[in-house]
Amino acid sequence: MFRESDFPLPGNPLSSWNPKNEAREGFYAQLNSSSTSHSSYEQQEREFSFAEMVRPSSDFPHVETIFDYATGHPNSELYNIAVRNTLRKIMPPESCLTENTVEEQRSSLEALKMSLPLLKWVVWDPSTLNISIFLLCTFCLNAGKFFYDMINRWLLPGKRVNISLFFGADFRLPELDRQIYSLGEIVIHLDQPEDFEQALRNLPIISTEIRLGVSSVFHAAKILEIKGLTTDEKTAMIQERIVALLHDHPEEFDSDIFTHMQHFLVACRSEFKGEREVRQMSRLICYFYLMRRDLKQKVELLPSKRHLRMKIGRTRLHLPLGMKRVLGIFVALNFLKENEIFEERHLFAALVDCVSSIKMVQGSLFIEQRKEDRTQVMYLEVEKNDGSDFSSEEIRRLRTGLPEDLKGRVQQLTRPIFMPRNEEEVMRNVITLSQELRYLRDIPQVIISFDEHTDTEVSFTVVMARILLPRSRSIQEMLASKDNAPYAFILDRTKHVGAVWKKYPKEASVFRIRLPVGPFVRSDHSLDLLKARQAILAEIQREVGEVRDYNGGMISQQVEVFRAAYERLGSIAQQHELLFENFFHSILPVEMRSLIDSEHVYRLFLLFLTLLHRKQELSLKQNIFYDDEESESALYLMIGLHDQSAKSRLFQAIESLNFPHTELPSVVVQVVDVVYVGYICLHASSQERQRLREAVLRECL
Repeated sequence: MFRESDFPLPGNPLSSWNPKNEAREGFYAQLNSSSTSHSSYEQQEREFSFAEMVRPSSDFPHVETIFDYATGHPNSELYNIAVRNTLRKIMPPESCLTENTVEEQRSSLEALKMSLPLLKWVVWDPSTLNISIFLLCTFCLNAGKFFYDMINRWLLPGKRVNISLFFGADFRLPELDRQIYSLGEIVIHLDQPEDFEQALRNLPIISTEIRLGVSSVFHAAKILEIKGLTTDEKTAMIQERIVALLHDHPEEFDSDIFTHMQHFLVACRSEFKGEREVRQMSRLICYFYLMRRDLKQKVELLPSKRHLRMKIGRTRLHLPLGMKRVLGIFVALNFLKENEIFEERHLFAALVDCVSSIKMVQGSLFIEQRKEDRTQVMYLEVEKNDGSDFSSEEIRRLRTGLPEDLKGRVQQLTRPIFMPRNEEEVMRNVITLSQELRYLRDIPQVIISFDEHTDTEVSFTVVMARILLPRSRSIQEMLASKDNAPYAFILDRTKHVGAVWKKYPKEASVFRIRLPVGPFVRSDHSLDLLKARQAILAEIQREVGEVRDYNGGMISQQVEVFRAAYERLGSIAQQHELLFENFFHSILPVEMRSLIDSEHVYRLFLLFLTLLHRKQELSLKQNIFYDDEESESALYLMIGLHDQSAKSRLFQAIESLNFPHTELPSVVVQVVDVVYVGYICLHASSQERQRLREAVLRECL
């Protein structure tokens, strides 16, 4: 179950039903030994005789049922007599309630209370197969119902016991104290001697569970769960717990929690309820309610900001083959746009990044989404592949790393692009490439253009022009060799577009390449078209040899700078791969991504990470925070902005300095709710660097 330390609720509605103090445990052992030592029917009969049911009442304390004050009905006296006679049957021999003085009776009652709850049984006659079972305990809510259910369902497991008589009453001994006591008697009749024998063998075992259950509502619920509750019984117990919670904490819970409870109980499959404890499902309902309410309040206050609540705790499942320990995760967040989604695959991918070798628990997912307020609450359970328990360090890593990661994993669905291929542009590309081929040493020329993408594929149109030499293979042969390749090559047309030296023909081919979309989807679920384009170019080069990427010259140089900076960062880049990609491709002006020295990218990214980690320690009320670093070749500045309006003021302050853009490349990266703006001042003059630093500091104060 979820521990209180994992999920602190505002108090426990069952906290008033604690077990009795430890002084009673010694008596339990004596009671077990005394009640189980009488194994034969004759010994049970000698312990109590039905001929002694009624004794003179003058020496016994006055008994009154708890409804005596509410009615003067003569039947009340009959109930009092029944309670008094039943008490005489089950009083231990050492009880002295029949003493003459009130002080002696009170002293005896205090000693008796230490032995409660008291459970005994008496065999009427072995030939009749009737057994009377008696229970005496201090008042506990629904103790009689628990007593009845345990005898009825579990005295003979797998069979329903025929209960011929059930008597129960709550009463007081007003002359001695104001404590309320519960008394019960069950008479069972068994048809088969073998059932009678088994019932007598089971009674000592089940009596221990009954005594524990009537001492605490919590333990009663646990015992019934362990023995197995039907779905309807679990639902009823959940409703009782929610009612008690609402009654004890009206300041935390409102009556609308019943709507959440009803939705949860209807939406959950019976298997989900059967494998989880009543207490756990009650907590699920409470946390769905509390997290949604808190999320709604935050959204109303700041509707343009991404809000996220998360809870993680150990729990357990009761399966047919035994108990399994798993980890439960609650996530509540809001959507900022209509086309955003967050599903279990997004949550599970983030979990795997923090803790590898885990898998989802089948059927544990529960999602509650409301389109009207764009909020969603999700619950998911995971387990280790090897079945081991999650360590405290792994849970700590999840609690610290997941919140920021999950905010970046909300996926934005993009609408399909309808853009029929422009044949005029294709013909223009054919002519352009054919004009690039003038000499026999000229390598093939290609233009790669994005075509379309679907949920499963992304396709590009390729125009390739080459000089056909005597040993050149035809384009049909080359594409035929790719039949078993992971990429689909579809030839559109091929034609001659002139000749070199009027002897060697120039051939232009137009074909489409389709790639599976999976390898090119980033962790934020965006499609990396640049990576897909590079994969197509590599595939063409493997088949044709060296080619010139006519419309990708700047892209090739950009890739070289990116790889150089990536290798320079080493493990840091691997750890923050997506963040580094976004950082690099946000460098402005765009041409600087191909021209800038990778050393500058390396230094500015490290400064960015430093500020990113410092942000966790800074107050959220601080709208702007800043850091810089200086080397011989450049000044590096990084500014974090909580306030979006501060970004425009910062840009205006920098623009007023009139630095050439090529000498002051910038970076703008948004991480969750913070915008990070970075500058690389390539001026060698210390005065110019100081001007820039002062302008930034003025905005940060």
